[in-house]
Amino acid sequence: MKKIKIGFVGLGDHALQSHLELLLENHHVEIVGAFDPDIASFERVKKEYDVQLTRFETYPELLEVVEAVFICSPDKFHFEQMREAVKAGVHVFCEKPMCCDVMEFGLLHAVFRHAEENNLVVSTCHPRRFDPPYLFVKENLENWKKNYGDVISLTLDFTYHKPDGVKDLHGGSMLQDHINHELDYMNFIFGVEKLTAYKLIDEFDRYQVSGIREDKIAFTFGGTRRLDCRLYSESIEIRFEKGTVHIETKSADSYFYYHDNNENPTRFINIYPPQTDYDVRFKGLNDNFINAILGKEESYISYDEMLLNSKASVIFRERHIISL
Repeated sequence: MKKIKIGFVGLGDHALQSHLELLLENHHVEIVGAFDPDIASFERVKKEYDVQLTRFETYPELLEVVEAVFICSPDKFHFEQMREAVKAGVHVFCEKPMCCDVMEFGLLHAVFRHAEENNLVVSTCHPRRFDPPYLFVKENLENWKKNYGDVISLTLDFTYHKPDGVKDLHGGSMLQDHINHELDYMNFIFGVEKLTAYKLIDEFDRYQVSGIREDKIAFTFGGTRRLDCRLYSESIEIRFEKGTVHIETKSADSYFYYHDNNENPTRFINIYPPQTDYDVRFKGLNDNFINAILGKEESYISYDEMLLNSKASVIFRERHIISL
């Protein structure tokens, strides 16, 4: 059985917990090594996963011996490392943001075109598309619309722990790190529509954006990283003409309330969606990338979708109003 030779760029927590650990269970993969200036990260992999990764002194040396690479380095290196990999004929899974400024975004389409012309898979990290509670919403959306009317608005919110005291994480912009997730999920469940959005605030530990789509669905995206406890809590709220569904992805506190009732204008109905499972969401993401390389399935995300998500994250850094 052919195994795809995989290399890593960066061996931080996310690379190990969300990708390497799960890929070790994939029988179609051989993880051959990594490029990371931090020698201690290789010792950690050996200690925690009993895997001895070859340490490559330079990134080009890694690209010479692998067929695919997971780019999990700091944001500022993503675009150039992705471009180098594609130029070398290597499949790429790149953490988001895929680019950090307008100049890099202007070159992103050429990278995708080169990859397509050379039958290379380029993918990125939007795990909500594989996460049980987020899929629960997509699977039930049409039935909810039949019962409760058209969608009026969508609110996506998150409440995370403090980012370990690092105030320049993602260039000090939580929006650049996060809006691509929220935008991607909205387009995943409703389809892509032109939109206008307004930036209300963007700090290293908080962001808030509101807008309206051409189909008249309003949306609010935002969240904070200010908790003392270590937690990733997210919520989804969809307002219909006659009711509202509220999903807490990490707890059982989800409900539907129905407004069109004379006797009880607000009738709460308990619902029990599945809760977030990080192994499920990232296994689905990783397996899709490998299966796309093997030709077993299509990549879960298109180049047009990645371009749109990237455009929002870089242009909104510099503007208060955007139209996409």
